[in-house]
Amino acid sequence: DRNFDRVRRDSLVMERATRSKYVIDMYSFCGFSQIIEFGKDGGLDYWMEDGYDDLSQDQKLQIATQISQSLTDVHNLDGDGISSMTHGDIAAKQYILIDGIFKLNDFNRGRLVQWNTKLQEPCPYTIRKNDGKFRSPEEYKYLPQTAAIDVYTLGSIFVEMITG
Repeated sequence: DRNFDRVRRDSLVMERATRSKYVIDMYSFCGFSQIIEFGKDGGLDYWMEDGYDDLSQDQKLQIATQISQSLTDVHNLDGDGISSMTHGDIAAKQYILIDGIFKLNDFNRGRLVQWNTKLQEPCPYTIRKNDGKFRSPEEYKYLPQTAAIDVYTLGSIFVEMITG
């Protein structure tokens, strides 16, 4: 079942990223259920709409650093500097504020990236149904994709953070 595979993928990434303080902690998973950290302070999308103007430039820079580090940690799950996972759905709503840290969650749209040993490059993939405003040009055109799509959409969040 497609949804079971998505929940399994989501859980796999959270389990593999437990060393990162910028990724939601998962405590348990079984079938379609997960027990994860609770974020009572809302997502980055909420903060960007209500109260973001009240933050200092230093606070905004701290937020940008946190969300950048979360993506770095997910892309570098294997610790070798080669992206082994893509999120595939980076957006402000995917970052949840927990104990003063914006943590990345919701990895069910992501892909485990295969490595082409002959060409020494990542194998591209395609994700369908690319709705939303935080998408790279490759996604809208259904071209082959890599972890670069996450970096592009992170940049879109930065632009929104700067311009409002």
